[in-house]
Amino acid sequence: MAESILGGTPYSHLLAYKSLGSTSSSIHHFIQDAYLTFNKPANANGFSIAGHQTVNGKHYRFSTQCSFNKKVWSVWDTKNRRWKSTGVACVRPAAYSWQHITVETERTSDGREHFVSITVNGHKSYINQYVYPEGGSGSSIGMHLEVDGNINEAPYTGYWDKVKFTVW
Repeated sequence: MAESILGGTPYSHLLAYKSLGSTSSSIHHFIQDAYLTFNKPANANGFSIAGHQTVNGKHYRFSTQCSFNKKVWSVWDTKNRRWKSTGVACVRPAAYSWQHITVETERTSDGREHFVSITVNGHKSYINQYVYPEGGSGSSIGMHLEVDGNINEAPYTGYWDKVKFTVW
């Protein structure tokens, strides 16, 4: 799947979202796994990969972001609506070099979002950060992928491949 930034609003993004339908409260573990490459990585601000689950009156967003400008991976603090640094380095890749990204998360028994680890090209970093979800209604589960434009909204294309979302 290709997502292209073609110019326009600074720091805009393109989002590919897939809803997988309703979910079960017995599902607590999530692995987002994908490959990503850019034709012009110097024009990108970064990318995000995330899973989500709405269950039992709560909406869990397991969003992670690799910011090339900040040079760090962050996790989304759903309740406080802000990005929290993980301290894990995020490196801008070379053009057309495939990056294999795996993010492991879970919904804890006490109702928090737990960011377990981020693996890039086989190098695993344990995040071990917890945040609280926001209120939500219904029952749903899904995943999204995003590429982010820079301040100049310089054109580029990000290519996603072999996308998997594993839950149990």
